Amino acid sequence: MWGGSVKHSEYWKANNIKKLQTQQRYEASEYDYREAKIRIENWHPIHQDPSPNSINTICILGPSRSGKSTLEKLFMPTPGLIPLFESIKIDKFQKMTARKLTFNDLFYYSEAELLQRGTKFVTSTSPTTIFHADLLLDTLQNSYCVFVDRDPLDLGSEIFQMNYMSGNSDAYDPLHIQKFLTLYSQLRDTLTTKLPSRCLCISFEDLRNNKPKVLLKLQQMISPELIINDTKRTKEPYTTSQFRDLYKGLLQQNGFFA
Repeated sequence: MWGGSVKHSEYWKANNIKKLQTQQRYEASEYDYREAKIRIENWHPIHQDPSPNSINTICILGPSRSGKSTLEKLFMPTPGLIPLFESIKIDKFQKMTARKLTFNDLFYYSEAELLQRGTKFVTSTSPTTIFHADLLLDTLQNSYCVFVDRDPLDLGSEIFQMNYMSGNSDAYDPLHIQKFLTLYSQLRDTLTTKLPSRCLCISFEDLRNNKPKVLLKLQQMISPELIINDTKRTKEPYTTSQFRDLYKGLLQQNGFFA
């Protein structure tokens, strides 16, 4: 596909067949996304003061390829920080009752045992947490959402290429990917507007070139005890994805002007 070894018409024929096969799954997921968007737009945050007796849960959010893992690795030198990667029990939110969920409900660890071992921070990078972020922030007193913002065309083209090469069905509909990224950005903006004391956004460019700025933002919102393994400011030129123009062309052929 990317090297031009497959004829364009043959690609589109095969691609459209596969897209029709996955349409039902797309429609089901889009329904869930819309429900989450409505709930978060109508959300009234519970304002809570941080508790010294609870672990700080830092959810680093963004779609795949946005830079979440890079940010998580950056803060690993922080004493008392444990990265939990994407291990969060998302299904617990779907089964949420009147009883507030606890740290132990959402993660595969005991908060009491972690505190006893000197743990002060955990990070979580599951991208789908954003669809339950309102519930998370109301449930865990010391929880925070940190969003990594990357150019949507660069991000979309990277996701498309990665999914296509791995055979992921999401690659068969670039329009679906771009709709997802648009919704993700809308939810991010809503959350950071409604609860700026516990939600913030950092740019992919700052993550690459201005790590001290990223550190200062997180220290101010969460804790001055956070540290990173690289405090140098660099000047790497921002390079767009090598698949950006091709991906943009695919979007335009699908009726999406970007």
